[in-house]
Amino acid sequence: MPIASAFSVSDELGSFPYRNFLYNEYHGHFQNWAIVQDHRGIIYVANNNGILEYDGRNWSLIPVNNAVCRSLDVDESGRVWVGALNEMGYLAPDSEGAMSFHSVLHVLDQEEPIGLVRQIYATKNGIYFCTNGCIFRIKGNQLRKWYPKTYFHRTYCVADTILSFQPDVGLTAMQGDTMVMVKGAERLEKTRIYTILPYDATRILIGTQSEGLFLLEVKTNCEGESAGKNLLEPFKTSNDPFFKENWIYNGLRLPNGWYAIATYRGGAVVLNEKGQVLQYIGKEQGMQDETVWNIACDSQDNIWLALNNGISYSALISPITKWDSNSGLQGVLQSVNRHQGALYVSSNTGVYYLERKNFKKIDGIFNLSWNISVVKSADGKETAFVATGDGVYQLENKKAKKINNAPAYMVYQSKYHKNILFIGLYEGIGVMSYKGGKWHYLGRIEGIDEMVPFLTEDDDGNLWHTAYNKYIVRVAISHPAELKYDSREEFVQLPYSATPNTETKLINLNGQIKLTTDKGLAFYNADTKRFEPDSSLGTEFTTGNTGITIFNLDSFYNLWFESLKEPYTQSIERAVFNPEGFFIRLTSELNEIPNSNFYDVHTDNDGVSWITSADGLYRFDPSVDKKGRKIPSVVIRRVVDAQKHTIFKGAFPRFCGDEFFLCTGTEQQVRDIPAIPYTSNSLTFTFTSPFFGQEAKMLYSYMLEGYEKDWSEWTTSNTKDYTNLPHGKYRFLVKALSAYEVESNVAAFSFSIRRPWFHHPLIYVLYIVICASIIYLIVFLNAKRLTAINRRLHKLVEKRTQEILLKQQDIIEKNAMLEKQKERILAQNEELMYVNMQTNASIQYALTIQQAILPEKKTLHLYFEHFVIYRPRDVVSGDFYWFSYIPPRNNMAAKKVFAIADCTGHGVPGAFMSMIGSRMLSEIVNERGVTDPSQILHELNIMLNLVLHQESTENFDGMDVALCTIEITSNNRHQVLFAGANRHVYYFKNGTDSIEVIKGNRKYIGGFLPDIDQDFQTHTFELDTGDSLFFYTDGLTDQNNTEKKKFSVARFLSILKSNINEPMAAIGKAIENEFDTFKGNVRQRDDITVVGLRLK
Repeated sequence: MPIASAFSVSDELGSFPYRNFLYNEYHGHFQNWAIVQDHRGIIYVANNNGILEYDGRNWSLIPVNNAVCRSLDVDESGRVWVGALNEMGYLAPDSEGAMSFHSVLHVLDQEEPIGLVRQIYATKNGIYFCTNGCIFRIKGNQLRKWYPKTYFHRTYCVADTILSFQPDVGLTAMQGDTMVMVKGAERLEKTRIYTILPYDATRILIGTQSEGLFLLEVKTNCEGESAGKNLLEPFKTSNDPFFKENWIYNGLRLPNGWYAIATYRGGAVVLNEKGQVLQYIGKEQGMQDETVWNIACDSQDNIWLALNNGISYSALISPITKWDSNSGLQGVLQSVNRHQGALYVSSNTGVYYLERKNFKKIDGIFNLSWNISVVKSADGKETAFVATGDGVYQLENKKAKKINNAPAYMVYQSKYHKNILFIGLYEGIGVMSYKGGKWHYLGRIEGIDEMVPFLTEDDDGNLWHTAYNKYIVRVAISHPAELKYDSREEFVQLPYSATPNTETKLINLNGQIKLTTDKGLAFYNADTKRFEPDSSLGTEFTTGNTGITIFNLDSFYNLWFESLKEPYTQSIERAVFNPEGFFIRLTSELNEIPNSNFYDVHTDNDGVSWITSADGLYRFDPSVDKKGRKIPSVVIRRVVDAQKHTIFKGAFPRFCGDEFFLCTGTEQQVRDIPAIPYTSNSLTFTFTSPFFGQEAKMLYSYMLEGYEKDWSEWTTSNTKDYTNLPHGKYRFLVKALSAYEVESNVAAFSFSIRRPWFHHPLIYVLYIVICASIIYLIVFLNAKRLTAINRRLHKLVEKRTQEILLKQQDIIEKNAMLEKQKERILAQNEELMYVNMQTNASIQYALTIQQAILPEKKTLHLYFEHFVIYRPRDVVSGDFYWFSYIPPRNNMAAKKVFAIADCTGHGVPGAFMSMIGSRMLSEIVNERGVTDPSQILHELNIMLNLVLHQESTENFDGMDVALCTIEITSNNRHQVLFAGANRHVYYFKNGTDSIEVIKGNRKYIGGFLPDIDQDFQTHTFELDTGDSLFFYTDGLTDQNNTEKKKFSVARFLSILKSNINEPMAAIGKAIENEFDTFKGNVRQRDDITVVGLRLK
């Protein structure tokens, strides 16, 4: 057989895929006695509580009249026959499709109990129910009975021939209607025969409880009587003591000619026809119990065990087997390799080697172990090294020898320097050289101190390595033994914004450097000199959503890699090299391996591959026929409406060929198509595929004919809801897809939704009649209503006409009165317009006068670089600025006096105050010769009180003033004297980075309001040519915007500071622009004056 060689070395086989079911999972008794599979793929188990049914997703219990079930079999029609304590019968669907037990005791026509039915055999000659006291055969409605001489200990069936063992009598066979002795088995009279199985054309295989296995040659003559010499001989196996010590209890010949033997206390074993043990199925292989009462093989080549405590199954044939903690491995497995015939595996707990079906730990290595490398020196000597957190160890004869103490990730043999090893260290790259038949550690390469988890070389001899959490590095090293590199280049910008980690790999594949990341695959483009997305394995690895980790190329040029679609959904794949120069992904062959974290793959010379993962070590043999290639089946298990009423319960009833007992059909009969009321037109379909071992990975696609035109996308969900289906005929179709991408047959369920009474044709006619009647009635009543309304409207019009005529006369009289009032208003309006014109003329004249008293800009320009912002709120302003130049006299230097003032009020009153203030300043400074700022303000205050008679009136008008006297003291040096009445001066000195302020006194000019300061004070400071002075009135800083926020002094100073080195005109423009932007559409609230002077 093609798969026999794959299992010849059982020591390295591992555990096959398996599953255990506990009693609290299948909701039955812990003890189980028999297992069968019907033609739909459904599993049935004889349990102490009844018959258990398993469809791949759910367990259910079928009661058997409160009897303990002990035996099962399936006939050619797929009907399941049941034997129990004092009960026998079969399973068939009821009218709703639910499997139920149907007793056939009525056929026996006897009142006494039949006892425990221990075996059932469904043969072409009929159904045999075997008890200790009788064998019953039912064929159609006919009954036949056989009784023992002592009692029937066990009954067997070989090639439709019934055999039975009677203690103290021997082995008997049924020929026709007679039980005859089987000669040659006399020596077995005192033992217990527990199984008899076909072997070849002339021999049968007999399993005894404690004496092992025998072959019995049986020859019969043409008359059917036993004749000739019967030869009984032991059947030698590769482990005879196992069968004698563990007691055979049951057996089964498998479809491929092998044998599965169940034991009382050692689990089960699989033998080939030569007696070689191919597979043990017990606790070491993951089974939950080793007392096996019955054994069965399903259509996917799984071995099912009916256990004393639970139910289990294990794969008979699988290319994938597993090693885990049950076999001695501990921790998360990292690397795997073979050296001197021994298989080594590293993990976070150390290094292990495989010996006689179990892994053993190598002494002396206790730290996290990473890469295991097997290198071959130039003289052909092979050596194995393992990189660990304690340093590098050499593995020899299953022992470890420490080479160095530097913590390391991997050992890489140079392709261009055969006697050189590069070591990826936790800090840098180490070098080992081969000399005198030994490898020696030379030290670390200078200038490389990154954490280096992975190394490789390109075709030019450059060494590439990953730098953990940093970048990828290319290093040119022409003389590694000198521990120096020639050049070095770092690649920081990687595709997908990836950052190298301990799982990032580099590989030289067909002369191209490939890079794996947790977000995709990349390659180094020599033309662009950078890493770019790589689609050689599929575009899914270029989107940034699917990562790729391990990337191993084996000796058969198979490419192994792990795809990472999202956390916890990693899967392992293999791609084979195509002669046309590209790799073809085999996406389904490893789907039986659960999602996990995978770290390394090693392929032996015979093609068997070993895969390390966080869950254990997997063995993959591609030469083994894959059971996944078998075609799965799919069954519809339940149809429920919106009210939770079950319409279909999973099985189609039909009459079998014998037309006496019901069977389970695979297709729905026309008579079974349900007609569902329209009120239940929302349905839920539940379906499953009894493809054991791949239940979680099965995909489904479905379509509702009569409602949908296309099949759905493949999904793992095994339910589909349809709501508010219209009346009509429908056919629900569903198919399954296995993990190996093999599609199943299509299962179908037909049904119809009844037409509701309100959709009947006569109802539509009635609808039309009722609608026509309603329309006629509405038209008639509406016409009558409109006639009555017209009569009322006619009377109302006549009444309203009389009222209008009366009111019309009144309106004519009022119009005449209004016309006279209009003439009077027009006359008054003309008079107001004349007065307003005179007022505007006066204001314009006041503006002319005010402009005349302000200093001319050309005058200011003679002495300063300046800007002036002068914005009255109305036409004329209550603000003014004043300037006077006093030439030198009496040995005194020339002086310049400048003032800015904010008078009480706005408009014309404010303008009058500004003219009074300007005239008074001219008198004080120009006529009296007063130049001290505080004295000027003092005199101004006295004069204003006198002029406005503020001592004898309630006049409180006045002004705020900032006044400076500027005198040149030497070349480019100016002395500035300042005094202020509630006003400040700001100045800027070149070479500084701040604008300074000198505050005026909190004292008002004019009025008798209380002042905080009693007198005005003169402040003196020095400025140079090019320094600046700034004055403003509070109309600028108090202006608000649409958000009720003020312009503020801080904003004003910020503008000055950001533009201080600009010309004065530019500074003024910047202030105006910022002010206009800030104010927006808000009305100006006060007069504004801002002056900037730069000293010349």
